[in-house]
Amino acid sequence: SEYLGQGTNNIGELTAILRAAEALAGEHRSIDIKTDSQYAIGVLTKGWKAKANQALIADVKAALKALPDVRITY
Repeated sequence: SEYLGQGTNNIGELTAILRAAEALAGEHRSIDIKTDSQYAIGVLTKGWKAKANQALIADVKAALKALPDVRITY
């Protein structure tokens, strides 16, 4: 767990995915990250346009891009 300060559940979900991607950096295997956040799945994989959390979303996308084979599923 990690203290994120004051924020939303969306920030928590995105940060969790970011931390998972960071922890798995350098892995060369298929990775399946599961989340119950339709928001996170939408902004990361379905092209949803986010009005908030844009810097965090960019960081998550960059971390995921560094993994050779990653899926985010509901």
